Amino acid sequence: MTITNGQIYSRGSGIQNVYARNSRGSKVVASGIPTKQMGDIYTADEGGRYFVRIFATTSGNTTLATGVAGYQIEVQSYTIVASGATGVSFLSNTTTLTGPHAIAANGSIASNAPSMRANDGENLIINLTAATTVTGNLTYRLV
Repeated sequence: MTITNGQIYSRGSGIQNVYARNSRGSKVVASGIPTKQMGDIYTADEGGRYFVRIFATTSGNTTLATGVAGYQIEVQSYTIVASGATGVSFLSNTTTLTGPHAIAANGSIASNAPSMRANDGENLIINLTAATTVTGNLTYRLV
């Protein structure tokens, strides 16, 4: 994850809340900073691209990307190849985002456009309907 940092220094009566702004609005990133306190604030760099290798061999759920509080995982592109016939779904924790997409043995599916978003703070999961080897890659960003 790309990190952006900056110093903060409290004079006088202290700082009640520090806000970071992204495309979805303000988020409190620190609170109750006492008088004459100095330190660093670290925030996730919104919009950075992250890459995930897809590798699943059992039916059921496999987590592809771990959720970050206050952010959604937006899938930018993916490619999936299955060695055997299976159905593939993407989930935001337990909520189905897409699928199931039927893939034949040695078949594949791909998308090169933003196609789905996990809910705030939730994991992005791939679900297989059959125990077969599924490989590929996925690109996402936090929004």
